[in-house]
Amino acid sequence: MTLHEYRSEHALTIDQLATQLGIARNTLTSLLYGHRQPSMRMALLIEDRTGGKVTPRTWHDDQQAAG
Repeated sequence: MTLHEYRSEHALTIDQLATQLGIARNTLTSLLYGHRQPSMRMALLIEDRTGGKVTPRTWHDDQQAAG
């Protein structure tokens, strides 16, 4: 599941999701729109705070599909 899908499934605003993840709103926006890839540490944090729904593999798979 992508971060976009997670956000949609849980009907979260960007501000709500940023708060849930413990990251800045602008960082989340950059992640959602592909302007930035998370560090492994951040990807693991996202996985933890989404209950395992958005995994580090999601970011790797997205990057491979784009490349």
